[in-house]
Amino acid sequence: MLYPVLHLGPWGNDVSLYVRLLESVVIQALKEVGIEAMRREGYPGVWTGDSKICAVGASVRRSPSGEFVTAHGLALNVTTNLQHFQTIVPCGITDKGVTSVAQEVAENVDFDEWENRLMEAFAEVFKVAFSRA
Repeated sequence: MLYPVLHLGPWGNDVSLYVRLLESVVIQALKEVGIEAMRREGYPGVWTGDSKICAVGASVRRSPSGEFVTAHGLALNVTTNLQHFQTIVPCGITDKGVTSVAQEVAENVDFDEWENRLMEAFAEVFKVAFSRA
């Protein structure tokens, strides 16, 4: 999961742009390992084929200065047990599947490596530097 806390002023307080940039972070990170990912019209998140690989959600509050501040972010299925999705309807979408990085690359995946990969892609896409708390 990547839950950045950002003041959206530098991005024009544009929540839609923020969500698109989050999707771009994941698309870029997945591309580095050969996974072709994309947005799908009418379906939030990041997709590979007909399967969702990443959920994206944003909660935004207005600060006293009037600038929007984000909470929440994205959840990339890295090593997720996909069996759990057989008992739920993720995001209310009944006609599409769910996948993970591990399933797409058909090998063991290091979760810490993906944490770093997402952080690097985030810094590049958003053009920011950050530190871990």
